Amino acid sequence: MLISPTEPPQIKALGKVSAIPERYGCDILIVQGKARTGIQRKQFPADLLSSLADGRLYTQLPKMAELDRSLLILEGYGNWTLDGELVDFARFTKSQLYGLIYSLAFEFGVQILTVRDIKDTCAAVKSLEAWAMKPKHTSLRTRPGPQRDSWGGLGDREYASHFLQGLPGVGVELAGRIFDHFGKVPIKWDLEGVKDLLAVPGIGKVKAQKIWEVLSE
Repeated sequence: MLISPTEPPQIKALGKVSAIPERYGCDILIVQGKARTGIQRKQFPADLLSSLADGRLYTQLPKMAELDRSLLILEGYGNWTLDGELVDFARFTKSQLYGLIYSLAFEFGVQILTVRDIKDTCAAVKSLEAWAMKPKHTSLRTRPGPQRDSWGGLGDREYASHFLQGLPGVGVELAGRIFDHFGKVPIKWDLEGVKDLLAVPGIGKVKAQKIWEVLSE
């Protein structure tokens, strides 16, 4: 992890001090193989608003766009009036902040993370480094295992429900109704056709046809 020389001691302690991150408009640069992850840190609201006023942020963003991943950490939450205006920073509203966040995310591909203070920033950066160093990220691509019953056990109903939720349009409740209706996971030769599936409450013609097609494969 490379840290810009302008960062405070707490941030510098996270890695090796180098001017390289500044070439990419960021304060911190994580390199894993050919992938580069850049982090820009702004104290909110003072530092962020001053970087908007003097144009620093606008010069940093195009450089960050060259990276594989870009993250802007906003350090602090600010104090807001009931009308949604930032205290001590006249005429800056929550609506403007939301617009800025949308532009950063959708126009420049820079993700936003808001934290409480520099201590939380350090924790977030360490966590991101650990994530970036993983060769693959599959946690959201893998369906969770079967849910346990109220006693923490796994019975036929739990395993069946887990399997049935892999069918088109079948959620937890419907999976339970299918199992309760048939007393097991129905397979092709247990059914006369779509009409047997229509007997289960919550299954309409379209859904029944899709489920039947899967069971028939």
